[in-house]
Amino acid sequence: MSAAQKLDKNSKMKPSTWTDVNAIRGEVLGLVTAHEFNKAVQLLKKFSEKDFIYPNFKLKAERYVSHAIDLILAIESNRKFSDLSSLTRSKQQELKDKFNKHSEELKLMLEKVELAYNELRIKDSRSTRYLVRSMWISILMIAVSALVLEIFRGLSSTVAVVLESGVDQFTDAIAKYL
Repeated sequence: MSAAQKLDKNSKMKPSTWTDVNAIRGEVLGLVTAHEFNKAVQLLKKFSEKDFIYPNFKLKAERYVSHAIDLILAIESNRKFSDLSSLTRSKQQELKDKFNKHSEELKLMLEKVELAYNELRIKDSRSTRYLVRSMWISILMIAVSALVLEIFRGLSSTVAVVLESGVDQFTDAIAKYL
């Protein structure tokens, strides 16, 4: 089977089980530790093609995802190095150190993807909270204004009637005594 056929076969893999961005890290790292590098790369490619709730997320995460794919390919090339036993111990240790460095950097890139998503989610919730709060304050201000207008409109006629009757009573009382 040629490499192209293997890649085509892996691209037809069943859909991944992740439903949110926070699960992608565990799945990719699980595939990398299971030495299924092509599946991990395909998973990240499908992830980058997916439409998200936040349109800016794709732009923010694109470079992290592409770097993560490069790291997976670097890890794969380090793991599949065929002449590992013929190298000196220092070179073997150097390859292991590079593998560990790439693995840690892969974790960091996937965490940055999650962080970018969570930042957008927090900004969205903040803007939603500001919108709801401003709507509530607007409704409250309109209601208070209507109440004040109604009080002054209704109270002014009541005060006029009370003053008029008070003046009438006062003038009648004065007229009685004079």
